[in-house]
Amino acid sequence: MLRNAMEKGFRDYYDDTAFASLIDQMFAMYGKPLDAEYKMDELGRKTGTGGYDKPMRKFWYSTRTTKYEKGTVFLTVEVVPDEGHLASSGVALVTFPVGVPPALK
Repeated sequence: MLRNAMEKGFRDYYDDTAFASLIDQMFAMYGKPLDAEYKMDELGRKTGTGGYDKPMRKFWYSTRTTKYEKGTVFLTVEVVPDEGHLASSGVALVTFPVGVPPALK
């Protein structure tokens, strides 16, 4: 289901098994998300090899997981235009070992 919301290039690169493995690795490291609180969003561009260049909106959520309390782990969701609609170009759980940025507190 989540994989189906990803942009076409991502879906073409990762089949269901590979995508499930990525999610499992993320959950093993940070725990499974239990709830999320919207913190902010950013506008920018996502660029990459081969001329990949799209406008992007990145959403940040403070997330409580099975391993961490809220305010330690953050869920990011990147959204780009793709084939006439919006799709995710990336989903991640992240931490800030040297301190959470003020905008996310």
